[in-house]
Amino acid sequence: MKLFLVNKGNWFAFLLLLVGGICFGQSNGERIIHGKVISDGTSVEGVNVVNLVNEKYTTTNANGDFSILAKADDLLILTAINFEFTRKLLEEEDLLSQTITIKMIPKITPLNEVVVTQNPSITAENLGIIAKGQKKYTPAERKLYAAQSGPVDIIVNIISGRTAMLKKEVEVEKKEMNLAKLEFQFEDQFYTESMNIPSEHIRGFQYFLIEDAEFVAALKAKNRTMMQFIIAKKAETYKQTLQTE
Repeated sequence: MKLFLVNKGNWFAFLLLLVGGICFGQSNGERIIHGKVISDGTSVEGVNVVNLVNEKYTTTNANGDFSILAKADDLLILTAINFEFTRKLLEEEDLLSQTITIKMIPKITPLNEVVVTQNPSITAENLGIIAKGQKKYTPAERKLYAAQSGPVDIIVNIISGRTAMLKKEVEVEKKEMNLAKLEFQFEDQFYTESMNIPSEHIRGFQYFLIEDAEFVAALKAKNRTMMQFIIAKKAETYKQTLQTE
């Protein structure tokens, strides 16, 4: 009889934890959203969908459908072979709609050219399911981890220079992710009218900003007041640099 009461108590405690977890998820504003990826009216299969805010990821099925945990103001990154890098900033109306439709543009590369980009877009070739509480690795970090997973791998990759290359790739990827977040914070008019940054130098100024650790911290915290304060200071330095070039 005592054993039965203990088990019953354990189940009751488990149910309380389960309900509490559900309530926490709802209070955080996150919910499962459903989307569909198309291109020229046709569903696109195998598209990697990454939520840059909560680091959740998934892949579209044969019908181009996907489901992912997200909330308003989250930034979705979509990548696929032969398609342009696509971003989707989620709004309140997206969360209320039954299914959001995202269009991707096919890449058009002349046969006589080889296009090499300096900053690789986010890919999910090595994305895998990880245990709850385990450190989340970006694709570039995962490659670096694999290169250092064993004594032989460490020695071979250090000698060949691959480890150093992968470390640089991780840094480039982090900067690209921060740049993607920054693009949705301010309109071009903010840079040209408020900061007097020439329109042709806005992109360069954004790269200049994400090199600053203090600004990156404010960006991650979504502290617009602090971001604007730092931007004002960095704008003066950047404009002086342009004058000396």
